[in-house]
Amino acid sequence: MPDVGEVMRQFVYGGLDIESVLYEVACGPVTVHDVIYGWGLSLMGGNEFMAHKTGFTLSLLNSFLGTAGFKMMRSMEHKGRYEIEVFAYLKE
Repeated sequence: MPDVGEVMRQFVYGGLDIESVLYEVACGPVTVHDVIYGWGLSLMGGNEFMAHKTGFTLSLLNSFLGTAGFKMMRSMEHKGRYEIEVFAYLKE
């Protein structure tokens, strides 16, 4: 999932604008706006499931998963790639 903390660091300290391109994928550019609110091209095409309803940093996501009862979590931040990867299990 998107690492909102890393995106905000780049937004503030990198002097980016909301429509600045963070990176490119096969389907086209991904902007700060896309990461925060959901991928604009999909949303404009009517795919409301691509809308982001919330955002996480690694510590906040781990806290929520722990509160939800997950016992074991393995997580990684991918600095510079604007993503968090978490594997969470109910049983150890």
